[in-house]
Amino acid sequence: VLTVHATIGSPADGSVKLQLGQVSETVEVSAVAGNVEVNHTDATLGNAFVSSQITQLPLEARNVTSLLTLQPGVTSAGYVAGARSDQSNVTLDGVDINEAQTNAIGSQVLRLNSEAIQEFRVTTMNANANQGRSSAAQIGLITKGGSNTWHGSAFEFYRSTGFTANDYFNNRSGVPRPKLLRHTFGAAGGGPIKKDKLFIF
Repeated sequence: VLTVHATIGSPADGSVKLQLGQVSETVEVSAVAGNVEVNHTDATLGNAFVSSQITQLPLEARNVTSLLTLQPGVTSAGYVAGARSDQSNVTLDGVDINEAQTNAIGSQVLRLNSEAIQEFRVTTMNANANQGRSSAAQIGLITKGGSNTWHGSAFEFYRSTGFTANDYFNNRSGVPRPKLLRHTFGAAGGGPIKKDKLFIF
């Protein structure tokens, strides 16, 4: 049994060398799942983030696109390797979700809920022809799918003024920090419609 851990938009090498054996012999091949550390398949540069990273890393307003800035060569304004933020391409399950007027990162036509994203990859440079369409980052997101067992979650993310810092100029002028009160509620659930065949999330 050959097990290959495949992540979104990342090449995975599954080649195995086998030697000839006798007819009565059984050959079992096992491999440890893992990411390809050095990409020797194509010239793309980028990182894949899995579900545990997406849910455990701190996000402003639980916005998944905030994780884009964890890539080398990416600024907080969305500029990727020198390219402007409005030159990036965002797809969800292979479908274009770019906002047509500004095309800026963070203004997609669908709101990206961190609880619903299984994994995503940001290709910062040298995108393949199958990604194309723009010169900056290629951001591919995959939504979660259900499984043979029912799972669900409910959550609230709370922020208040006590967890914010004041602006430098406000401090210098003696202006108190502005009030902030934010509640982000959500829920997620998934399971089987038909076991081993059809799932919902």
